[in-house]
Parts: sequence; C-alpha cells; structure tokens
Amino acid sequence: MKALPLKAWALWAQLADGKAHHVKDLAAALSCDLAQLNVYAHQLPEHAKKNLRQQDGWWQFKAAMAVVSPLQAQQIGLETGFAVQALAETTSSNDVLWQHWQEGQDIHQQAVVALSQSQGRGRMQRTWHNQAGQALMFSLAYRLPLNNAHIASLPLIVGLAVQQVLAQQHIQAQLKWPNDVVVGDLKLGGILVESKIRGERFHAVIGIGMNVMLPLHEDVKYLATSCQAQQPQFNSVAFLSALLQQLNRDLPRFFEQGFLAFQDAYVQQLRDVGQEVVVYERGECVDSGMIVGVDTLGGLQLQNAQGHIQIHRQGEISVRRLHDAAPIMPILPETGVHNSDNQQHKSQPMVLTATHKKDARYLLLDGGNSQLKWAWVDQDRQLHFGGRAPYANLQAFADFLRQFPRDFPILGCAVCGAKKIAAVEQAASGRSIRWLPSMRHALGVTNHYYKVQQHGSDRWFNVLGSRLFSQNSCVVVSCGTAITIDAVTQDHHYLGGSIMPGFNLMKEAMAVKTANLNQPIGKAYPFATSTSNALASGMQDAACGAVILMQQRLKERQQGGKVDIILTGGGAAKIEQHLPKALILDSAVQIVDNLVLFGLKNWVEHTCNY
Repeated sequence: MKALPLKAWALWAQLADGKAHHVKDLAAALSCDLAQLNVYAHQLPEHAKKNLRQQDGWWQFKAAMAVVSPLQAQQIGLETGFAVQALAETTSSNDVLWQHWQEGQDIHQQAVVALSQSQGRGRMQRTWHNQAGQALMFSLAYRLPLNNAHIASLPLIVGLAVQQVLAQQHIQAQLKWPNDVVVGDLKLGGILVESKIRGERFHAVIGIGMNVMLPLHEDVKYLATSCQAQQPQFNSVAFLSALLQQLNRDLPRFFEQGFLAFQDAYVQQLRDVGQEVVVYERGECVDSGMIVGVDTLGGLQLQNAQGHIQIHRQGEISVRRLHDAAPIMPILPETGVHNSDNQQHKSQPMVLTATHKKDARYLLLDGGNSQLKWAWVDQDRQLHFGGRAPYANLQAFADFLRQFPRDFPILGCAVCGAKKIAAVEQAASGRSIRWLPSMRHALGVTNHYYKVQQHGSDRWFNVLGSRLFSQNSCVVVSCGTAITIDAVTQDHHYLGGSIMPGFNLMKEAMAVKTANLNQPIGKAYPFATSTSNALASGMQDAACGAVILMQQRLKERQQGGKVDIILTGGGAAKIEQHLPKALILDSAVQIVDNLVLFGLKNWVEHTCNY
C-alpha cells in the first residue's frame, strides 16, 4: 500500500462506519476547509475511493470498512487502559508486540491495530489474506501468571469475549472450537494466541482478525462472511474499544478462577454441540464422533460410537463437521417418508444387505468425460449393463429408454460438464434424471476431500462401489480419460487420492509437445529398445508406479495389513498386466467393469432413495 497521509487516514476512518457524513462535519473533524477535504479524499487508496459515494454534500461508503486512525487509537486507549498503536502497514501485529518484548518492554496491555499486514497469519501458520481496510486486524498483549494450568484455554476465553461484543452490535455469531468465530457455516473471524516466557516475564500476545468486508481472495470468499454483511453499519472502532474493555474484565477473572467460570457460557455458544465431526491433527484424520461439550480445561469432548468420551486438546488440531456438505435426506424403507432428523447424522456401520424396495426397478447413468454408460436394475436387484454412447450421438440411449415407462426412476453421476449433461437430458425427452454429487458421508464411508463439492462424483461412487468387492483397505483405480487413484481404509474412511492423465492424454501430450515422439505407440517392455516401445513402457510405468506408490502409502499408514487394489475403466487391464508379481501376491487385485454403476446401485439400495 502506498504511503497514506495522516489526514487522508483520518478521513478514511471517519467514513469507515458506513454512515452518511456531511462534508462540513468531516471538514470540522479534520480541522480543514472543503478544498483540503477534497484533496484528502483523492489521497485515499483506489479501492476506498471506489467505495465512496458523494451526493449533495453527503459522503458515505457503500460498505463499512475496517479503519482505525492514530487519533481514534489514542481515544480507545483512554477508554480501555490499553496503549493502542495504529499502523498503516506492518508484517504482523503479533510480530510488532513480540519485537517490543524482545527489546525489554513491559508489553502488558499494549495493543497494535494495522490497516494492512504483509505476513498476517492464523493457527498452524495459515496466511490471513486481506486488502487494507477489509479486515480488522489487531493484537494485544497480556501478562500471564506463572505456572497457570488454564493457559491452553485462553483462545476460548477470547473467542467468547468476541462473540459477546459482536452480539452487542447485533451480530449473532457462534464459536467453532478452538479458535474460530462463525455465522452458520461461514467464518467471520479467527484468533491466534502465542505465549513466551523469559525469567519472570510471561506474556501472551493475542492476535484477532475479523472480516469487516467480504474477503476477495478466491480461496476463502465462498467460505467466509463479514461483519458488514451481518450488520451494514458495523463500527470497527466501537467494536475494538468494547472488546478491549470486555477482555480487561474477563482475563483477570479467568486467571483467578480458570476456565470453569466460563465453561457453561462457552458451550452455549459452541456451534457444533450435538454434531458429528472429524478431528484432524497435522492434516491427518485422528478421530471422529459427536461433540458433547468442552471440559473444565477447554478440551473438546468427543463421544464415539461406543459412547466413550475422548478429550482433544489444542495444538495442531482442527475440527470439521462430518456433514458440512448438504446432506441428501434419505427416504425410510417401505414408508416413503423423508427422514428429517438432520441434526445428528450418526454413522452407521457398512451393511451390505440392502433394504431394497420390493419389485423396485430403476436406471443408472455414468456420465464420464468421453461417453455415457447406462445400466438398469431389475426387481431381483440384478444389475444389467445397457450400453454406451458418445455424447455427439446419444440415439442408442434414447432408443433404450423407450422400453421403460416415462416415470421410470433414473439416477446418475456425471463429470462430463454442463453441455454434455444437457445433451443427455435432451435425449431423455423430458424424463426426470436425478444427478447425484459427491457426499461427505454415505453408507458408513466418510469422505475427507477438503471441498467435497469439488470432488468428482465418479470417484465417490467408485469408492462406494469398491465396498461391494472388498472390505479391506483398498486402492481404487479408474483408468479412463484421466487416471484417478484413491485410497479407502478398512474402517471406511476415504482419504483422497491423485489424478493423472490417462494413456491417450499422455500420448497426445507427447505428440504435440515433442518433435520426434508423434509416432505409433508400441508395446511395453521392461527395457524398451525402440522409441515406440519406450513410449508404451513410459506410460505403463507412470500409471503402475502411481498405483504402487498409493498402495505403499496406505500400507504404511495402517502399519501393515492387507491392502486390495480394484481397477476399473478402459485401461484397467493394461495396468493389471504390468503390476509387479510381488505386489499381486501381496494384494488382491481385481478388475471390476463399470464400478461407478455398482457404486450408484449400492447407494440406492441402502437409502431406497429413488
């Protein structure tokens, strides 16, 4: 950000509450005339000027912003007892306070608020993305009592104070253990607590970031909300002053009485009480169950399927709700009644005996990248492959449909894109097709993909189909236009996987990007002695090597134990033929044609949702 003159900064702060201000009042506040006021307005950052509306002598930002001027910081200090410093730009407000501490200053009740941070961070060193004035970012320091057993729950105390002050500004937020402030499924703010001790000097620096405007960064803007979205005239200065005063009341009480004095109030604001969650440590799934509360030290209480309570402390721990993707409401077998108990979706063990409706028949579709495949299930639950067709000519599919009534249930999954889906629906001549997405949880399998809405539904239904052929840990390989290699554990956790080009894409890439490799593909050999054979060998080695690596990862993760390999797709036989014999002896390797269709059938039979 360019250097910001103090008067322009002061003007920005005056307008930041999102209210209409008359130019005469603004000029009086800045001790300037109207001409000078216009000069200061032109010195505002470009994104702030775009936010400014001027009409008939009234100036107003169309959205509240997070701006605290040095003069306002001084006034906040008088109201709260903190020494508050306002900076236009810094690396991190936490770092500023730790630098003061390193220099020997007593940083107790010092606070730093910054318009822009170049190295702002959250827990586990996550970067905090922001544009100047978009987020309220500040840090405060507090002296800690030595040997205090309750320090680990300090982020929870700060989070509760933030929630209470937001409520005073008519923003109904909740808390996500251990350090997030949320509104529904969307993140509003976060807290980072760091502590250091040197001799008798034991301090905590508490960093707080609040989205005042909606984040613009693509990675987070669909996962976040803002104070301004919840309360259009959110006042950052009033919020900061009220929060520092609240912490001045809460922290001494916390140090004296411990977290127990705040436990009930915290649990009342904990969003995920009664929800099924998955617990991660350093990115690895370590536990799952239902949140029942927090203990007297602030540890998360998780109840597993056997009713046992496990306590999770902080550190590099994160929690994700099991059903953060929109769940599909199953229809109870034989009743046709929707199960509306979406508050507690308790995991059920994998049961392969389906609760199939009597005499039910339905059609299944697999919309792959290059072609549509279809099958139908008869009243005896037998799957019959119907056919396949390229999207450019779906007449065979249209002809196949004519043998079934118009209300015949049709379900499918598709990764082929909107235009090809539209072509399929046109070929269906107005028949209703239900396209199923990837899900966070189905048939006892938990999907650990970070953004489940981005997970290819074919990969998900391949996983569900694999459970019909193996109950061991399993590597599921689909070899089509692309090759996907996914890992499923014996206790039904889908861990994720990898994607690589299929054989045809590999060949096309080498033909286009190299001068001498646009030639027919030969045969794979262990030591190829011609270019055409070397091409074939390289493609086989790439695909088989990826499968072997995934099998080894899964085997190491579970510290031994059987890991099966299930292959599907047009290139499955190529991969199977070239896997090392030692691997085939160690793992059950099988080819299952049309695994997606088996996965769809498995889901339908267990939910009776068709």
